[in-house]
Amino acid sequence: MTMKSGKTFIHVIVIAFPLLLIGMVIVGMLLYEQRRVDKVAEHPRSQQVTTQGIVANYTKLRDFMSPRGFENPQQLQKLVMTTSFIDGSVSPINTGMSVSSEIVRKEAGRVWKNYVLEFKGKGEEKQLKVNYLESSNAELAVALAIAEALPNQELNSRFEIEFSPVGESSVIADWVKEATLRGVKQPLYEDGIDWTYLKEQIRDYIESL
Repeated sequence: MTMKSGKTFIHVIVIAFPLLLIGMVIVGMLLYEQRRVDKVAEHPRSQQVTTQGIVANYTKLRDFMSPRGFENPQQLQKLVMTTSFIDGSVSPINTGMSVSSEIVRKEAGRVWKNYVLEFKGKGEEKQLKVNYLESSNAELAVALAIAEALPNQELNSRFEIEFSPVGESSVIADWVKEATLRGVKQPLYEDGIDWTYLKEQIRDYIESL
């Protein structure tokens, strides 16, 4: 009886030990990943504003996420892709910033959220709002460049940038309009838009905050 009990105990150990080891490895990996995410959140990082970066976001939006809207399933799917693209671009993994969101619209059997990043500063609060449903691809590309450039910047004003499916267009629309006028006679510019002008507008805007 004792021999049998001893063998059973050994069998249990043989089976349980590898499972316990696997469990410890999984827990360790989860703790490491959580610490990595927390470490990123503790150290926001900004990305340099470049024409190449702005155009890269623009071409992704143009080629894969437009036209977007509620008129048909194709537009709806591209709008979903746009929200995912925005969410990923401003996420803690990419910017190191905490992003708040809330449902602000219900349409086509779905809920649509806004995405808000808040930046600290001592002066009065300033806000930049971008309607990702109505804004052009160029406007969205510029707004994303601003959101990605601001983390870790020292700002004089408290600043908030919001991507939302509701509300009026921002000042960025005026920049894009001017950039389009400037790019009419420049065939080498991507889609006839003066991206260098937009890059300078972004830098001037950030310096004013």
